[in-house]
Amino acid sequence: MSHHEIPTGEKEARFAAQSVIVARILENGMRAYSEEITDLDAAFSTDDKVIRCIDEGTPGGVHLAGSGILMDAAQLTASLRAMGATGITSHSHCGAAGLYAKAQGLDPSLRYVGLV
Repeated sequence: MSHHEIPTGEKEARFAAQSVIVARILENGMRAYSEEITDLDAAFSTDDKVIRCIDEGTPGGVHLAGSGILMDAAQLTASLRAMGATGITSHSHCGAAGLYAKAQGLDPSLRYVGLV
């Protein structure tokens, strides 16, 4: 459900509930608030192990700028193996891929396809 589909009264109730949480975080800090959450790990786990770029706006998966293209290759490889990644996606006109291409002296307007 998008925020446009939520009735106004419910939006106000959700905002009020979030305001209480934000006030607690501001008062006691994020660490204290997170220690109160018994199932915090569940908020950061997913069955969808496909790496996606943060630019794509695609739901699910694990989001990294440029699908991890800016990370050190050894660090990225170790992280992907540790999390059990099942795939990596990309998209046209990726800002992170453009930064990578520029840093590597490549023409960012060209389309590169390769396997690691």
